[in-house]
Amino acid sequence: MEHYKNEHNVVKAFYNHCIVLSEPKHKKAERTAVVYAGFLSYCRENRFPCSISSIQFHRMFQNILTEEGTEARMVHRNRGDFYLHLQMQF
Repeated sequence: MEHYKNEHNVVKAFYNHCIVLSEPKHKKAERTAVVYAGFLSYCRENRFPCSISSIQFHRMFQNILTEEGTEARMVHRNRGDFYLHLQMQF
């Protein structure tokens, strides 16, 4: 359980430092693969150990979006998977 809490905290830190929420009317979106790659870069740059798989990351990230009560969410499209109503910043 402690390991999960530490991983969750790293994902939460990434969310707090690198994600900007947008109004639904602005239709901002990021590919899920780009968000995960950004997370891995964030971990490397901040020297956080990271053994979270893509699937684990997206589950934790989606839980954080839900906990925060945001409009942002993951959607599946013909062109791939996206997070709507958010964008990354570095």
